[in-house]
Amino acid sequence: MVHVTQDGGKTWSNVTPKGLKEAIINVVEPSPHDPASAYIAVAGFKMNDFTPHIFKTKNYGKTWVEIVNGIPNNTFARSVREDPDRKGLLYAGTENGLFVSFDDGANWQSLQNNLPQVPITDMRVKRKDLVVTTQGRAIWILDDLSPLHQISDKVAKADYFLYKPRDAYAPLARAFSLNGDQGQNPPTGTLITYVINKEVGDDVPMSMEIINQSGQVVYTESTNGPKTECDAFIKKQLKKSAGAHSWNWNMRIGQFDCIKELTMTNRDLSAYDAAPGKYQARFKVGGFTQVQDFEVKIDPRIEESIPGAAAAYVERDQLSESLLVGATEMAKGVRYLRKVKQQLDFVLQEATSKDLLDGGKALNDKIDAWIENILQKELRTPAT
Repeated sequence: MVHVTQDGGKTWSNVTPKGLKEAIINVVEPSPHDPASAYIAVAGFKMNDFTPHIFKTKNYGKTWVEIVNGIPNNTFARSVREDPDRKGLLYAGTENGLFVSFDDGANWQSLQNNLPQVPITDMRVKRKDLVVTTQGRAIWILDDLSPLHQISDKVAKADYFLYKPRDAYAPLARAFSLNGDQGQNPPTGTLITYVINKEVGDDVPMSMEIINQSGQVVYTESTNGPKTECDAFIKKQLKKSAGAHSWNWNMRIGQFDCIKELTMTNRDLSAYDAAPGKYQARFKVGGFTQVQDFEVKIDPRIEESIPGAAAAYVERDQLSESLLVGATEMAKGVRYLRKVKQQLDFVLQEATSKDLLDGGKALNDKIDAWIENILQKELRTPAT
């Protein structure tokens, strides 16, 4: 039976849906958007009823409507929850899997993906992630519900669409674990989702750019950029095939010049951590461009415990930017000296004078030593 109180528990009224057979009221979900609305998941499996039963009310239980269209009739419902960020976005956990409704329960569709086909005992939305408990197969988390919050007919009709990313927090540290029995965490950074409804041709340029609040492009990936010897070390993420795709910005600013030795210590050549602030993601496909805003915030644990944290981030960002400028200049110097070495090697191949050969070899050794000190391939501080 279902009862409701509207005076803080002083009095209760029986609002059980009329005609409801004997069963367990497994979940009562008050709507986070409307105090008069609620949803219930009714499990009748102990009475040999394995059909799904989910009901909703919009008037404190005076009337109920059953909402199970699209859920197979051989899997009973265990839980129902409404998304706190989008009214009418519902999640249903059943004996055999997970379902979602974008129209307040009028229609349901599977949200299974790689989730094992097991009983879904309950669900919670936490910080725009869907946390799912199962019977026998651990806890699962669907990371970043932002795309589900924005799905609409406009997205379905568009050739290309960029979803607004959710805000992220500036990273605190990077840690590594030798224990291999832990769950898989989402990638660190900002997850950006885009939709390709019209397949992109191989010759059509496509790119994703990150722009800071000063309007500068601070990170980019392009499908038609110039090829370098470092391409094999940088994971390409952009996909041109039809469907929804995720692209992850690792929240790093800039990239070091392509000198292959640098990939030994910084494989993707990204330069430094992004400072908190306002950013934009800019998605381009041929002549199509779409921009979405997002923010990188200071972790509240830092903001509350360290005075002047925002100013410290600004100072770090300025220092990091100046170091990147210096590193870029040194990289140019390395490339220039390598060209000098090529010319010098050609001269030495043709030379017959001993003085010229000895002088050329000495110069070659000096250039090699300078490049070695700059690149630090073995991560050793030069002796002073």
